[in-house]
Amino acid sequence: MNSRKLFVLFMVMLMTFGAYDVLAGCGSSCAGCGGCGDETETDLSVSGSFRYRFNTEGFDFNSDTPLSWYTESRARVGVKAKANDKAGAFFQMQDSRFIGSNMSQNFNTMDLQTHQAYLWYKPCEKGWLKAGIMEVTLHNGRLISAVPWDNTGRTFEGLMFGRSFNENASITAFAFQIDELFDFNPSVDWDPAGTDPWQNDPQADPMFYGLNLNLAEQDLDFFVYLMKMPAIGDGVLTDDISLMTFGAYTNREITTDVWFDGMFAMQSGTHDMGEDLSGMMFNGKVAKKFSSGLKLAAGVDYTTGDDTTTADEYENFDNLFMDYHRYWGAMDMNLNPMGMDAGLMDLFVMGKYPINSFWTAGGVFHKFATVEDIDGAFTGSGNDETSIGSEVDLFIVYKAPDFSWKTGYSMFSLNKDMYGGDPDSQGWWSSTATVYW
Repeated sequence: MNSRKLFVLFMVMLMTFGAYDVLAGCGSSCAGCGGCGDETETDLSVSGSFRYRFNTEGFDFNSDTPLSWYTESRARVGVKAKANDKAGAFFQMQDSRFIGSNMSQNFNTMDLQTHQAYLWYKPCEKGWLKAGIMEVTLHNGRLISAVPWDNTGRTFEGLMFGRSFNENASITAFAFQIDELFDFNPSVDWDPAGTDPWQNDPQADPMFYGLNLNLAEQDLDFFVYLMKMPAIGDGVLTDDISLMTFGAYTNREITTDVWFDGMFAMQSGTHDMGEDLSGMMFNGKVAKKFSSGLKLAAGVDYTTGDDTTTADEYENFDNLFMDYHRYWGAMDMNLNPMGMDAGLMDLFVMGKYPINSFWTAGGVFHKFATVEDIDGAFTGSGNDETSIGSEVDLFIVYKAPDFSWKTGYSMFSLNKDMYGGDPDSQGWWSSTATVYW
């Protein structure tokens, strides 16, 4: 762990535990905390889920090619240990696998892993801390998400804390380590000649920092994230990348049955190889609920792409840790044609109708296009284009307190003028059953 990282994490811990008044506003006498010093009997609870999903795959856009069928399972078991009203821990194991990938007599422990393991500390109502491995979804999941659809999901490792100032304002901050590049045998492998790029760069570990200010009465969040990443070229540490993302998010009710959900973000950064990093993203959705229970919504998701005429700038927006499945279609297509980093414009409409108290049906239509022109000579079509294609997602869901079942069908149609040839529309479907306890 490098010195800068250690300092940041130490300061977080200091503000949390040492500066008790600053974080939680409790004071040494615990005034107004509702019994800060009272201990309760240790409380243990167990929760879990088991998910079984059938899928098809085969996105070659050729109807003569048969689809591949495969099945996934995911089991999670978590134990919550509550030492008292102020402190506790959560530990969750996960088994995630493709059915048939290994026989029972050849059990693969790589499928069985720790999914979450963190402690929490809440000195008073105004402040809290979490430390360890944890799922994190912020705002609408557009930039930071636990990606619940994925068979393994996403977790972060590090520290996260919050502090409220009054009924309107509160902050949340985190320091997550993305990877550990520590040389575990420095006394043996130490390289004074400087040929080992990781060992000789004190800033080698990738880190992700964030700060969010929530204004509850205004339904508004302001956030800033900082990503610090090392880069390697030809086995040598060539440069560091520093990328800052800042913006605002709102989810507000316009009238009793109309609401708006939107996020705006910009990026700025440096690349030691000489490029300046920049980008912009906007995601917005307007939704209305009718007396019948029907919900309709329309929106746009826009990210800038790289302008190839500006060699000293890279303008493609980095989507960080977004939930792609939720926002860019259920088929999880690669919407970066030919690896061109050309940005994305997604126009969508969606609807959802409650059939009864258990069943819901709905659908989404996406129209995808790049922001920058794609060179037709590069794609082989001969036409400079922006239109990627369209996707239709249909689904029906059964949901009870301890059981859910979702079946979905999707179809993606490519823009023939961009890709050339005569691609067929590609179908996909999945069916997922989940038990909770």
